[in-house]
Amino acid sequence: MNILILLILVEQILAVKIFLNQHQQSSNLTHQDNDYLRIKFQQPLVSQLSQQIQNDISNNQSTQAIPQKFENNEPFEKLTIHMIPHSHQDPGWLKTPQEYYQNSVAPILSSVMQHLKEKENRTFIYAEMYFFEQWWKTQNNQTQQDVQNYIKEGKLEFVNGGWVASDEACPLYFDLLENIKKGHDFLNSTFGVIPKMAWQADAFGHSSQTAKFFKELGFEALFFGRMTDEYKQSMLTTKDMAFIWNPEFEGIDQEYRSQDGIYTHLTRDIYVSPYTHSNTVHLANI
Repeated sequence: MNILILLILVEQILAVKIFLNQHQQSSNLTHQDNDYLRIKFQQPLVSQLSQQIQNDISNNQSTQAIPQKFENNEPFEKLTIHMIPHSHQDPGWLKTPQEYYQNSVAPILSSVMQHLKEKENRTFIYAEMYFFEQWWKTQNNQTQQDVQNYIKEGKLEFVNGGWVASDEACPLYFDLLENIKKGHDFLNSTFGVIPKMAWQADAFGHSSQTAKFFKELGFEALFFGRMTDEYKQSMLTTKDMAFIWNPEFEGIDQEYRSQDGIYTHLTRDIYVSPYTHSNTVHLANI
């Protein structure tokens, strides 16, 4: 148990350190072509925490008391960390949709609801209604009531909410609309909610049409995870992972840019925590 707590804390601190490094010298708001948003932070606190954790790992000591040691540091008071528990679930990839549902999706959703019941401060987001509706229809009255309560309390939130995650390469405008409509109709009729965040965690490529489409549907922000390595590295270097996307289009006579953009954020490592890919001792193996 101590090892698990230690590794979780290491992962969280290193994720914070990566985040601070991205925003170290930014101003609060810098207007560029796309009105890029920037946040100013300092990093002494995280450097101290990281070094202390490394020392404790070497000495095989517990790190539970570390955060209290630096509670008076000014950067700690200014730092806001957003941790977003979620599960990315594509209906179509290596297995059939039914195999995914039976072997992975149903157990995950049931486990999530149990954890939300046991811990008051836990939250979760979910995106694909193709799977969620199947799971919902098989639950007893008590579980369905619990889910209703989680939604009202803000512990369970739906993002995007399409029937499946919207593909951005092949579908026509009507296809995109029908996909979102089918999922939102289910959410609205069942829970009385309509998602406000567009969540494209694993879409391969991103089109101007989709950005404008999500804005017109009333989404307040767009989050996506995939970008070419070269362009993503450039955005990391210039600290432009968060920006207002004003999509450009070709008109009859000339190109034009939409004047009503959508807040957009590119995640660092698609839909996993920044430290997971390089973690020498993966939490799943503990």
